[in-house]
Amino acid sequence: MKRIFHALLAVIAAAVLLTVPNSTAWASGTFNSRWVNLVSRDDGRYIGTLEVQITTYGNATYHADLFGPGFSYHLKDEYVTGNRRYIDYKTLNHVFNEGDRICAQGWKGDGRGGYSSVGLPCFTIHAS
Repeated sequence: MKRIFHALLAVIAAAVLLTVPNSTAWASGTFNSRWVNLVSRDDGRYIGTLEVQITTYGNATYHADLFGPGFSYHLKDEYVTGNRRYIDYKTLNHVFNEGDRICAQGWKGDGRGGYSSVGLPCFTIHAS
């Protein structure tokens, strides 16, 4: 079941890269969508480590998927109680091309094995 879910997620992620509105930025910044923040502290086309934050509401399992050209990562699953913040990091150490888009999708578990999206921030790499 998880394999099917992740295969479906990969297809959705590819479609999202083509349809999500563009947030223009150097690699450095915080990019927000609903409950999810995607944070990069690097400049230019190089990205070392990305941070994904999800503002949580209620007791549930949360996780995030981070994706862009040539990569797709499923970040940790974490059961969170109350209203806190889920945070995870992924080190990429990669120089991206001008125009590459990077996205993070946050997920909240429904307690029955399903998940619903809680945000999908993206940004586009610009050299200058």
